[in-house]
Amino acid sequence: MVGTVIPVIIIIAYMFVCLLIGYLVFGAERKRGTAWDAGEYFIGQRTLGPIMGAMTYISTVFSALVFLGAVGIYFILGIGFNVFLLSEMLLVAVFVPTVGYKFWQLAHKYEYVTPADLVAHRYGNSKTVRAIVAVNTIGFMLFFMAAQIVGISYIMETITGGLLTYTRAVILISIVLAIYIVLGGFRAVVWTDALQVIILGICVIGTFLILSLKFEWADIFNRVQQVRPALFKTPGPVPVYSMKMWMTQLFVIGLAFVFMPQLWVRIYAVKSVEGLKKIVTYFIGWTAVIFFIAFFLAVSAAPIIKTLFAEGEKIVPAKIVMKLMFSNMPSWLAATLLTGAVAATMSTVDSVVLAISSILTIDLYVKQFNPTMTSRKEAMMGRVISIIVILFMAILAFFPPSLLFSSLIDFTYPGLVAIVPATILGMYWRRVSTPAAIASIVGGSLVAIYVIIYKNPMGLYSGFWSLLVSLIILVIVTLVAPAKEETFLPDTITSV
Repeated sequence: MVGTVIPVIIIIAYMFVCLLIGYLVFGAERKRGTAWDAGEYFIGQRTLGPIMGAMTYISTVFSALVFLGAVGIYFILGIGFNVFLLSEMLLVAVFVPTVGYKFWQLAHKYEYVTPADLVAHRYGNSKTVRAIVAVNTIGFMLFFMAAQIVGISYIMETITGGLLTYTRAVILISIVLAIYIVLGGFRAVVWTDALQVIILGICVIGTFLILSLKFEWADIFNRVQQVRPALFKTPGPVPVYSMKMWMTQLFVIGLAFVFMPQLWVRIYAVKSVEGLKKIVTYFIGWTAVIFFIAFFLAVSAAPIIKTLFAEGEKIVPAKIVMKLMFSNMPSWLAATLLTGAVAATMSTVDSVVLAISSILTIDLYVKQFNPTMTSRKEAMMGRVISIIVILFMAILAFFPPSLLFSSLIDFTYPGLVAIVPATILGMYWRRVSTPAAIASIVGGSLVAIYVIIYKNPMGLYSGFWSLLVSLIILVIVTLVAPAKEETFLPDTITSV
């Protein structure tokens, strides 16, 4: 009974705190007269301090995909999966101080809110460019969005001993998210993110330390060498990571990662260059720690995997870490630590919801059909759309993927990289034309859909093909029909 009661109390307390933060932020904004300002609701007027900016960035990244997905996919694919964290760490370290810095400068000069604000501005404020960037982003984020609620619900069902069934957990999470996002908007999300990343750190590091007191790591590694040696090799137990796959993922994944809309707008949101610096250092440090622990947990599960799951029970990779914890520590302690994963995942969900609602509101309605809409009405519409987005995510959550990370690597990233050539080359190559950008994004997105269905042609990562095709199309169309000086916005690139 104790094992169920304590985590239930913690979850209820945590969700109450989230609701309280939303209420307090809304009250503070109402006193300042900014509660119904669209820029405040969607992006906090780009005034995030360095510490809060870095904390919300890393909190938005780490979610159920770490606590559930990473351990499971390390178990399935082996150490070759390190390409994921290496790619993301490398790209954040290179992208944020260079291209990200340019994004940040432009956002503060021109008051960008959405990713498409920047891209459309580069191409003569093209409504078509804005629309296709928005559609691409939303369309390829859907599976990732749903996977987050799946992760939270798995955990809540487990730690409450079934008191909160999967269905009830989905409903509860959706209601709490809707309330505090609608009330407090971006600032409420940032404050809850700060709380969530602290809880996640305690949860992940605490789990590793407690299990380390019980395990003899040298013995575990020796046993894994006997029963699952491919865990330490590429390709791993399931031979996905050939050298071709590894190299093409290394090249592409990080690019797609930094172009996720909730991370893109956090580059906009920080107030100073110091915030960008802290994003890089905090992210690299946290990524190294979190994935190091995830790999060790996968290794510790390998020799005892058959005992973790009951006879006849299907081995679900996403549940390995939970089974491992409940088998090796008191149930109340395992359940309590797992509440940190609930917190972390909610931090990702709320950020994605707010980013998607801003895209739907600004890019696909206001800028297309009602450019004179008042800021108050934009904020009101954004709140309504936030509720609709959460409802849609909840519906998708009833069709969970078996590998949570597959929603990210197989579906989301191949689509997002189709935006990369038109955006990055457009920043530095004056000749890139609007038709070239449109053809590049559309062509790359269609290829992404094809490779999502037919899986990794020629043994190369599917996202590599969508990036390559979008790049080739951009270059060819630009050379054939370069931009005309009068349709180019030089101040977008050369002076800020």
